[in-house]
Amino acid sequence: MPQHSAHEQYLLELINAERAKAGVQPLAFDNDLSEAAEGHSRWMLATDTFSHTGSGGSSPTQRMKAAGYTLAGSWATGENIAWATTRSPAGYNDEIQLLHNNLMNSSGHRANILNGNFREVGLGFEVGDYRGRSSGFVTENFAKTGSDMFLTGVAIDDKDGDKFYDPGEGLSGLTITAKSSTGTTFTTKTMAAGGYDLALKPGTYTVTFSGAGIEASTRTVSVGSKNVKLDLVDPKLGAVAAVQD
Repeated sequence: MPQHSAHEQYLLELINAERAKAGVQPLAFDNDLSEAAEGHSRWMLATDTFSHTGSGGSSPTQRMKAAGYTLAGSWATGENIAWATTRSPAGYNDEIQLLHNNLMNSSGHRANILNGNFREVGLGFEVGDYRGRSSGFVTENFAKTGSDMFLTGVAIDDKDGDKFYDPGEGLSGLTITAKSSTGTTFTTKTMAAGGYDLALKPGTYTVTFSGAGIEASTRTVSVGSKNVKLDLVDPKLGAVAAVQD
């Protein structure tokens, strides 16, 4: 199962910020989509190839299904790929921003990023030698399947005070509990890079963030026909960011 890196979480935050500006629902990470994305980025680097056609002549949708992603109901998929030479081996933040900007400046890739029909995404950022140059490759796998919506977000120790996630600011191992109006409870934990995702049916939920060393924070969230994003920023202060849906 992929463990999303801090750079992949950063890229997701950039994507969801653009989607918020466009008024479309945020995307939640999916492990199967990420496995397909990471595998394709690694394959492109290993074979000195830049193409949506992958190993064995596979298409993006075939790779997503092979990784275990089930397509059901009114499903949809899409894929973006991009690469850039690397300049900052200590961090790669600039490369992530450059790759994202380049995709947003391309009409077809921008359409995938801002497609309100998609609910989930897998991201694969890999660095290696590409035709003699140190390069960063990214694959973005977008999809929609089934009927579940997602509560998603990130827990941030906002060291630079910009109210936005940066690599190194994520808080792992915090507990997120969503209690429905009927008393049913759903629970997950923030991942290594600070992000979390929780599949939910439509309804009203009391969402609580808790964990060692932080002040518990609670927010009421309504989940309808779209995903909802709820971040925890500066948890020692118990600050829950605005809801994005």
